[in-house]
Amino acid sequence: MSIGRHPLTIFLVVGTLLFAVDRWQSTESIVIDAAVVERVAGLWKTQMGTPPDPETLEALLTAWLREEVFYREALRRGLDADDTVVRRRLVQKLEFLVQDMTSGAVSDPDLEAYFDQHRERYRLPERWTLEQQQYATEAEAETALEALRQGEALPRGLEDLPRHFVGKSQAELQQALGSALALALPKVPTNQWVGPLESPFGSHLLRLEARLPAEVPPLGFVAPRVRTDYLRDAREASLDRFFQSVRGRYGVDDRR
Repeated sequence: MSIGRHPLTIFLVVGTLLFAVDRWQSTESIVIDAAVVERVAGLWKTQMGTPPDPETLEALLTAWLREEVFYREALRRGLDADDTVVRRRLVQKLEFLVQDMTSGAVSDPDLEAYFDQHRERYRLPERWTLEQQQYATEAEAETALEALRQGEALPRGLEDLPRHFVGKSQAELQQALGSALALALPKVPTNQWVGPLESPFGSHLLRLEARLPAEVPPLGFVAPRVRTDYLRDAREASLDRFFQSVRGRYGVDDRR
């Protein structure tokens, strides 16, 4: 594979290595040993799918050496001091290292215990299933409702919106149909056409088919979300424990 065809990839590989490998020492010596070669070649293979050929590997090592020299010279000149970007990047790197110590496995008993402890976090709001028909004007909607009362079929209206909404929360219906219509739902009787109800999209007739109460679903319905939350909290807890373990190494002179 010709190195000339992948200058951007080489830049990305070397840049990643500089963040992934801390080789700063007090000495000025820069060691290019088998471990460096293995890391450079391994990262290239990970990104490109094949090991670098000798020409590519030599170019990668040359680029690595160039940036390593620049990196050390920047540190020697104190360019990392009071740099918010560098500071945040180092903090993030340490956080990643600490969080990587947290196991990604979650046992069923642990997941169940976590779910029981945080049940309210997964409570579903009240939800509605309904059918609606949209009309351009309130007069058209009133005419359609009267036709229903006379036993006629519901006259067709506009088709800008979905006809059916199944198991939607008030917030979801508010986004889809507007605040006034969604907020009127608690007072709407079931299995009966009512209206006209106004929205930003026109005038509506609405038939409420079902009202589902707010509830906490069984763990099986929300297990992926619960697992994600469990792992997130576990990682945050590991960061807190790490902070407490190293906090004593640093004196704090709070002069506020």
